[in-house]
Amino acid sequence: MNDENRSFGTMVGDAEFVRKTLIVLGIIVFALLLWKLADVLLLAFGAVLVAIILHASAEALERYLNVPSRWSLMVASIVIFAALLGVIALFGTQIRSQFASVMERLPFAVDNLTNNLGIGPVTDDLSKMLDSVPTGGLAARIAGIGGVILSGLGDMLLVLIAGIYIAANPRLYARGLVKLFPIRHHEQVESSLKASGQALKLWLMSQLIAMVCVAVLSTLAYWLIGLP
Repeated sequence: MNDENRSFGTMVGDAEFVRKTLIVLGIIVFALLLWKLADVLLLAFGAVLVAIILHASAEALERYLNVPSRWSLMVASIVIFAALLGVIALFGTQIRSQFASVMERLPFAVDNLTNNLGIGPVTDDLSKMLDSVPTGGLAARIAGIGGVILSGLGDMLLVLIAGIYIAANPRLYARGLVKLFPIRHHEQVESSLKASGQALKLWLMSQLIAMVCVAVLSTLAYWLIGLP
């Protein structure tokens, strides 16, 4: 009898050890999967943020301006993207001119710094070093930088398109995500998604209010000190 109890206890202990080992392995695999899919998850999070902004703007148009629900999302998207393009057009010219001015003054500033350090002017040496670089290597570097820029623009476009699709029918995608979990957890997951969406909406609103306050206070401060 004692031998049977001992063997049964050993089997139970082995089963518990196997269960804990599988749990640890599952956690490790899940962490590795998250690490591998970090870029995809970041794009998905960006798309969700875009969807929340568009959906909240569409709801505001429906509530305060009585825009029909079928047109509110399109109007909100057009207004937001037009505002972004306006900001880019407004400040893009100034940023480009200031960047050109900085690049024009940079060699003199570098030579001034190196002269103060007792090294002497170095911009001529730098230009000679750049001229000695093989054109093939320079072209490869430029192509690599261009590839990174194009990849970033493609990711931005993907986030915008995905955000528009999610904002158009958020319940569809929410139901699809809920169905990935066991049925007994559907209600809990759905309530968690609603709470997360509300929290993200409030966070975005707080960030918008903070940016507006900073812009207004900065403008007032610049006007008071006479800064152009």
